[in-house]
Amino acid sequence: MVHNCKEIIKKIMLFLDGELIQSEQTTLRDQLIECPACLEHYELEKDFKDFLCEKLKCMPSCKCDEHELKDKILAKIKAIQ
Repeated sequence: MVHNCKEIIKKIMLFLDGELIQSEQTTLRDQLIECPACLEHYELEKDFKDFLCEKLKCMPSCKCDEHELKDKILAKIKAIQ
């Protein structure tokens, strides 16, 4: 299998949101181990999502999907204004 960082990076958010099937998760984990740049991108995305969930008062095991997260961010912004 040819390593394609662009394709791996596209799958990282799906992975973090729990939207990949088990075999895709396993493959992605293996690919992240093989590529330090992709692993670094994964860690940044994970840290950012964790930060957002913490600030939005989600549960520690946050499983917010993209739309829920956007709605919560917009609600917080509107509450400040």
